Amino acid sequence: MSKHSSDPFAEHLSIMKSLYHEYQRRDEIESLRSVEMLLKETMDVQNLRKEQGLILIKNLSCSVMDLEALSVYPESQNFHQKRIEALQKDGEATAGALISVEREIKMHEDQLLQVAERARNAMARRQGLERTVSTEEPFLRHQLSLFAHISKITWKLDREESVAGTVSDQKSGDLRPFDVPDSQSLSQYELVNKLWQVL
Repeated sequence: MSKHSSDPFAEHLSIMKSLYHEYQRRDEIESLRSVEMLLKETMDVQNLRKEQGLILIKNLSCSVMDLEALSVYPESQNFHQKRIEALQKDGEATAGALISVEREIKMHEDQLLQVAERARNAMARRQGLERTVSTEEPFLRHQLSLFAHISKITWKLDREESVAGTVSDQKSGDLRPFDVPDSQSLSQYELVNKLWQVL
């Protein structure tokens, strides 16, 4: 009989504890492997950054050498003075041109004001004519319609070069066409006489 015969589970518990310790050791090994891998990756990254840093330092050194070469001023000592004098002359010429441009702008502004004033006057005249047409045209149309009714004349308004139309005779019931050619060359007095003869 085993020494664990009094406890039927003692042998099983002992086996389970042994397995538990074995698994713990395996977990520790896996943890160590993970740490080793992480350490290797860190070292690789560090080496890569070190190489990149060396390349950067080399490039910066080349840039510094280039800048040192460029920092040597190639011009003579009085170059700046000559350049300043040339810029002053250019500035004076530009100022003169600017004054001329300002004068032209002022002249154009005055012309625009005059044009705007003429436009306002033209608009006022147009509004006055529109008011005249709106007030006098109905009155003239009314008078013409009364005259046409009394005189029995129908005007042909599509002929600008002559005065033409038809006259209705109430007694005979006839329609007599009439046409006064070259009416624009006649005076109003002569034109009225010719129309009176027609009537």
